[in-house]
Amino acid sequence: MRPETTPSIPFVNFAGAPIQPAPDALAALRAALPGRTLAAGEPGYDESRGIWNAMIDRRPALVARCADPGEVQTAVRFAAAHGIALAVRGGGHNIGGRALVEGSLLLDFSAHRDVRLDEATGEVVAAPGALLGDLDRATAPRGWVVPSGIVSETGLAGLTLGGGFGWLSRRWGLTCDHLIGAEVITTSGERLEVDERHHPDLFWALRGGGGGCAIVTAFRCAARRMDPTVLAGPIFHRPEATAAAAERFRAQTLEAPEEVGSLLRLGAAPPAPFLPEELHGRPVAVTILCHGGESERAAPALAPFRAGGGLAADLVQPRPFAAFQAMFDAGEPRGKRNYWKSEYVEALDDETLAILLEAHRHLPSPSANIKVFSLGGAVARVPADATAAAHRDARYIVVVATSWDDPAADAANIGWVRDAWRRVHARSGRGGYVNFLTDDRSPEETRAALAGVDLARLRAVRRTWDPSGLLGGEA
Repeated sequence: MRPETTPSIPFVNFAGAPIQPAPDALAALRAALPGRTLAAGEPGYDESRGIWNAMIDRRPALVARCADPGEVQTAVRFAAAHGIALAVRGGGHNIGGRALVEGSLLLDFSAHRDVRLDEATGEVVAAPGALLGDLDRATAPRGWVVPSGIVSETGLAGLTLGGGFGWLSRRWGLTCDHLIGAEVITTSGERLEVDERHHPDLFWALRGGGGGCAIVTAFRCAARRMDPTVLAGPIFHRPEATAAAAERFRAQTLEAPEEVGSLLRLGAAPPAPFLPEELHGRPVAVTILCHGGESERAAPALAPFRAGGGLAADLVQPRPFAAFQAMFDAGEPRGKRNYWKSEYVEALDDETLAILLEAHRHLPSPSANIKVFSLGGAVARVPADATAAAHRDARYIVVVATSWDDPAADAANIGWVRDAWRRVHARSGRGGYVNFLTDDRSPEETRAALAGVDLARLRAVRRTWDPSGLLGGEA
């Protein structure tokens, strides 16, 4: 593996040295993939390298928009032959900009978003550029669902490779727990079908290990039966009720049945028509709920979260699940500068809540927020060694996040996130979520995000399947 002193970004080769492809080599690849490649200055190049987080601005040497696995093999063999770093773009939603590597060959799968459901078996086959919205639209209206995340513009590929938690995780587990097979192209250009019986170590690593082993060109997932309509939505609490809302969230998440997915968001009230105008822009708490079980059990299960005074708006109501999944996309728009830190915690003790409430009083931007997501349930019941997903025993995950437009505000926003996160981390001593690692992460943060994972096994898988480090896997 790369020496620990090597910067974790950009992902280049194991020696840590960027390699710029020779012009004649690039010309040879372009000849082998006519009409499929883009270089700087050509129409479509900036579109391919334009990802969700505007803080990340890297320039691949060449973009390959491969049409099929055979063309992916051609591109990968070229990169291996010339020792050029490979990058893969699916949804391009990763906070650390994993889709972009300076001077790399970028495999842009963003146009490949097909999702097919076999209703007889409940098996879903998804292309590598599929977004969670594509997945939900193909499954939920037909009474099926693959448990996934909370923003519909997230890519299924990155979510699955890093674990994947969301509203249905307590009932059914992580997204990676529903991966039953994958078609991959190895860094030697070999095309393989991978599952529990075929190349089981590679399959294990693909389920939560953060990628860096092979290029997945198709995901096979097991869907669950679920009513297309769920009881779900946000509850807005008045500013003076923020502390009480946090206390209620802590108490009720300890008692709620596993069908209840819940999130506490501490941020600024949006200028929405359903809120009194005097609350717009003020720090408020929002409890977001989703009941993923039988409809007759939904209202009683959510009632304790909805009790008490100080409510500004209760928008919990029956909704199509696919629509609920997209309900918060507007709060995560593309093109803004974004910075996050996350931390798994075992409990929301008084000191941790005090840290979060104090940070809430000093939001650096209108979009800054703190999210506390309730975990446990089925997530914790999967044996730790069954997948490469870490921190299964954590009861919550805390995410301190902000977004803004002006680069001059970088220091204030990043400083606020780091300060709040450091204080939570000092109490928790655990680590964050692999998919929420920023591009300035330290080797210690990367290792902490994989705590509980057999790192020797993960490193061995990466050495076996990516011996030259073309995909830049870390552990």
